Amino acid sequence: AKVRSKNGVEVNPASRTGMLLKHRQPSDHSLGDINKRLIGRNTSFNDTIVQDDRVCSTISSSGMLFRMYDGKRFSSSDFINCQTFPQDYDFDGMNVQYVCGMSVPPNMMAHIATEIYEQWLKE
Repeated sequence: AKVRSKNGVEVNPASRTGMLLKHRQPSDHSLGDINKRLIGRNTSFNDTIVQDDRVCSTISSSGMLFRMYDGKRFSSSDFINCQTFPQDYDFDGMNVQYVCGMSVPPNMMAHIATEIYEQWLKE
């Protein structure tokens, strides 16, 4: 299943980031990979490029995530999908990337809780 939503956030093609994304290749995992290939320096390695068919890397409360598919930045829906929050979750006006980056994914927490119950609490 694809984690990307219908629409991502456009990147200014004239910006440094936009120029780097024009040179992305399927093997790239971050803007750092592109920088290293083009200028020999591994900078911007925290700005991740996410492939549809791969597990999303750890979401941090800052930094940028890009979609390999179209070179757009993650939308709020993309963060919510990757982090397994329900699409109708109320973030109470808080920044979705920040909340997702500071949270344990709900599906992961459910699995952890199940294992704790099975291994320690079940009689």
